[in-house]
Amino acid sequence: MGSELSGLRGLRLLLRRHSMRIWAVVIAFALWFQVHGSGVGSVGIDAPLQVRGLDKALVVVNDLPETVRVTISGLQARINRLSDGDVRITIDASDIDKPGVIDRAISVQDVRLPAGMNIVKIQPDRVQLQVDRVVSRRLPVRAAIDIPEQWRVDRLTVEPAQVQVAGPEVWLDALSGLDTETLRPPLREGGFTMEARVVSPTGRAVRMVDAERKVKVSGVLSRVAAPPQD
Repeated sequence: MGSELSGLRGLRLLLRRHSMRIWAVVIAFALWFQVHGSGVGSVGIDAPLQVRGLDKALVVVNDLPETVRVTISGLQARINRLSDGDVRITIDASDIDKPGVIDRAISVQDVRLPAGMNIVKIQPDRVQLQVDRVVSRRLPVRAAIDIPEQWRVDRLTVEPAQVQVAGPEVWLDALSGLDTETLRPPLREGGFTMEARVVSPTGRAVRMVDAERKVKVSGVLSRVAAPPQD
């Protein structure tokens, strides 16, 4: 009986002396199990696609996919903590120095991943860049007037008559001019002058170079004589 009590007292003394070490081992094991014990998993993510490094004198004129599907693998605990923006794809176009059609592979090095993740698949794994040079030109401005059929506009002028624009050469070659926003002058006979904004073509990366994007539109309104009645 005495030996048993002595053994229990010795065990309590041992636990008291080494309790901090024991708890440290328990906590370390729990953390290890949380990270490694949940296994390995995989997930597909739509990663944003960006093109960087292209010379300012060049521009991509075709529509690229906004996202690329990337399948990644890693510890399930880390996959569960992924958030938007953790995976991104950046294509380096700094080596492109002239217009043309460039077929570019998306490599593993183009994908930014959190530490501990691996790439399983990239789809699509290639993109085509249609590159054109950026040029600057002066284009005429056309006044867009909306009036009823019983009225007409004479001596229509726009000041300034031209504006400076910049954009892809292939698109500027197809532009004969730019229109103003639609104007509806007051329906009274005589002269009028209105200020109007010049409208850039949408979706064509054409921008106004001139700081002033407004013009003055002047003209003379008159009624159209009614046709004689039979």
